[in-house]
Amino acid sequence: MLVRNNIRFTEGPGLLTIPFAITLLSAVLGLFNLAGKRVAWTVSLVYEPILLIVGGLIIGGQVFAAQLLEHAFKTSGDVTLARLNAKAIATAVTKAWPPWFYPYTTYARFGLATFGSLLVIILLLTPSAKAYFRKVGTSESAL
Repeated sequence: MLVRNNIRFTEGPGLLTIPFAITLLSAVLGLFNLAGKRVAWTVSLVYEPILLIVGGLIIGGQVFAAQLLEHAFKTSGDVTLARLNAKAIATAVTKAWPPWFYPYTTYARFGLATFGSLLVIILLLTPSAKAYFRKVGTSESAL
């Protein structure tokens, strides 16, 4: 019944590559920022707020999965689906993971996506960072 209504609790290979791509892009930007590349500074100031917002939405969806699932069930138009206990299903899915996995990975992703992005934005906007990128960037033409 859940599959018939396009409700799945798995991630395919495509969705699994997204976190790795984000991690790789963040690491590359970090290295270029450490090297004083002005282009990386600009890209980071665009990328990090996007990561902050999108990460917050995704993690919010995971934190409030039971409520979102219940809403999806109620508004589906399927009477049988609307009668299911969304909270019990969300709890069962969460318990399928090892007990340490779900809470720690959720908090780690939340911390990195929100506080990490905020920290990067704040640090890149400090006067010393601006001076660093001006000084280092004057002797180079591009990335």
